[in-house]
Parts: sequence; C-alpha cells; structure tokens
Amino acid sequence: MKKVINSVLILILAGYMLLGCASGGGGGEFDPTKVIVTMSVLGQIIFDAHYFIVFDTSENIISGPQGDGRNWTDYIELKNMTFYIGKDLEEAQIYTGEADIIGTNGLRVEVPFTALVGEEGKLTSLKINLVTSQKSVPPLAVDALGEGVPQEGGYIKVDLSSPLPISISDPQGDCSDPDFDIISGEIELR
Repeated sequence: MKKVINSVLILILAGYMLLGCASGGGGGEFDPTKVIVTMSVLGQIIFDAHYFIVFDTSENIISGPQGDGRNWTDYIELKNMTFYIGKDLEEAQIYTGEADIIGTNGLRVEVPFTALVGEEGKLTSLKINLVTSQKSVPPLAVDALGEGVPQEGGYIKVDLSSPLPISISDPQGDCSDPDFDIISGEIELR
C-alpha cells in the first residue's frame, strides 16, 4: 500500500513539473522587451499642456532624468491630445506605438526597448521621471516626481531583472494647478 501511495505521489509531482515546463514556468531568466508606464494627475488631462514620460538610458548619468529637462535621453510627450516620441529634447515625431488617455486624468504608454536604444542596442540601465508643464503661460505650472522641479532625484531607477510592477505616488498639492499635479503612476516591464 505504501509503495502505491509513493508511486502516485511521484506521478503527481512529475505531472506538475511537466506542466510547469510546458507553460514556460521552467525558471528562465526574465528578459523584458518593453516598458509600460502610466501617469495620473489630480485634475484632468487638458488640451493645451505637456505631459512627459521621461527616460534616461545612460549608465553614465547617475542622477537620472530631472524635471527641468536635464538628462533626458528619450521621452514620450502628450501634447494637444497627440503622443510624440523624442530624443534629447530635439524635435519629436508622432508616436505610433501603444499610447492611450485613460479616463479624464491619466495616460498610459507602452514603449519597446528598441525605441529607446535602437534595434541593435541592449538596454542595460533605465531611469524614469514623470513631468507636466504648461505651454508657456505665466506662472508656469509644472510638476515632476518628488517635491517638485527644483528637487534632484525624483526619478525612478528600474530594475530590469524584476517582473514586479513599480507603484508611483507623488505628493498631492506640490503643484498649484491640479491639471498638472502628478499624483500616481505605475511602471511595468514585459
């Protein structure tokens, strides 16, 4: 009887192992190919504004992308309800990848790593910041992750080996205009 129970347990265990391997659960290394970023503001996404998801893919820049435009190697911008992609604050092109406005106060973009480092490049470092800005109407309402634009280090350094999403929260009220006041977001690798 004991041999029969042991044999059944071994068969069940072998079946689970086979199912795990067949479903991709074989313990392989996590190798993402894109980043998905969301941003929410306290007010509403408005037409005459700039909403940026900013990337720094350089290992040489320790401080990461700042709210004032420093250290931006790449960015996605929502401007006039159209998404754009740009490099180093140069003229941006219309972004044809996955990008949506969520409800009245959020946005979501999916960015393949190849859009950040090219087809031949390998992404080894990724730092992200969220930034909002008025077109140029004084007083300029802006917000970035952290205590606001003057603060250094409000960016998020992404662990490229982790499949876990990163939840972002930003102090509510650190921007005078709720339509520019970043309150939350999420970063996910797939």
